[in-house]
Amino acid sequence: MGDINMNFWNLAYCLPLAFSMLAGLSGCSSLALSKPFAWPGLDTRQGRLAGSTNDAVILAITHAELIGSHRADFDRGADEVLAILPAQPGLVGYSVRSRLFGQEVWTATVWVDEAAMNAFVRSPQHMAAVRQGAVAIRTIQYHRVEIPVKELPLTWDRVLSELAKAPPPRGLSAP
Repeated sequence: MGDINMNFWNLAYCLPLAFSMLAGLSGCSSLALSKPFAWPGLDTRQGRLAGSTNDAVILAITHAELIGSHRADFDRGADEVLAILPAQPGLVGYSVRSRLFGQEVWTATVWVDEAAMNAFVRSPQHMAAVRQGAVAIRTIQYHRVEIPVKELPLTWDRVLSELAKAPPPRGLSAP
């Protein structure tokens, strides 16, 4: 009997704490986690591109709202792309971001030029990932902008400010 009373009191003590923590977390719905930018094509110490004399680069941003029940399909394809991304010719930098409690994701890639970016976008690996993840996309937004090399490295604040200038997201029609 003593054990039952002890467990009840422990529960009575911990329950308000648990509710307070959950209430606090509900306010975190707008928080996002970002992978730090990787800069394989940038000499960050000297502020210049590795292997290119371009004065500007292409920032490609993707923002998607996902359908939770299909999130795993999207994540598998995204993981495969992230695994091959660092070896892509012309890649300067990249990062990914995801809503902590939600179904929003962002990608930011920086390329030496449009040709390098388009070669990656049309690559078999990227096309396969797009096909695999399409079922999970509720809305999607793409934005490309030229950025002076002297403004690198970028932060997510800068990327999101550029994205705010883009046309609104568009929904995908069901297959």
